Amino acid sequence: GAMVNAVTPSGFHEVVYGEVRKGGVVTFQEVTNSNQFFHQVVIIAAHEVESLGHIYLNGELSPINASGMVTGGTYANKVHIYKHLGDQTTADSGLVSATSVDSNFKNQGLAYLYMKCEYDPDVFTTGVPVVTCLVKGKKVYNPSTDTTVWSDNAALCIRDYMTSEYGFDVPSASMDDTTFIAAFNACDNSLGSGGLNKMTCNGSLSCKHEYEKNIAKLLTSCQGVIYWSQGYWKPNFSTNKIQYITAIQ
Repeated sequence: GAMVNAVTPSGFHEVVYGEVRKGGVVTFQEVTNSNQFFHQVVIIAAHEVESLGHIYLNGELSPINASGMVTGGTYANKVHIYKHLGDQTTADSGLVSATSVDSNFKNQGLAYLYMKCEYDPDVFTTGVPVVTCLVKGKKVYNPSTDTTVWSDNAALCIRDYMTSEYGFDVPSASMDDTTFIAAFNACDNSLGSGGLNKMTCNGSLSCKHEYEKNIAKLLTSCQGVIYWSQGYWKPNFSTNKIQYITAIQ
């Protein structure tokens, strides 16, 4: 379900931790210039992300230049992709000038792609291509450094979901950061030669699921549990078994 562009009047927000390739929820579509151009907005995440990387159209890697033009593959010179990380404070100027939306269409706090396609019957033989993107997701707070930066460390991703408004919305003061720092170190330490065996969390969560279901999926990345003790939420992670979440759905 991650590799689609859902067109629905009641789509749920999605949360991205670590790095994963995914599509998103379509919130705007319009044709202009006597059907010459098709415009589409796809919400990738319900928050600011670290980066929106490689673009894929119908599963095909589609490089883009600095102007947003696709320069290689099936859709070269026929599709533009404009990326917005969720930190934008204004609407996409090209979208405003070309379509019916106005300057209030900012999508503040949402990471999204604006795709513009120029009609060509020899190119769009199967209709509008599905657009997916390699996403480096949410920036998370690290209590050991007192910084908020991107990380795929399982302990930090779980702590973020526990304290986020779309998660359990637990006050930071109720999190036992001493044990979370220990869990962060346990997740970050290599347990094998080559330095590859770390507890990492890479995938997406849908806000349509219950909080307990989502946190259970996150916890599979570290064979861990979260429990309440002496007035604080605390983690307890296994350090002898490693799993990876590559697509949390």
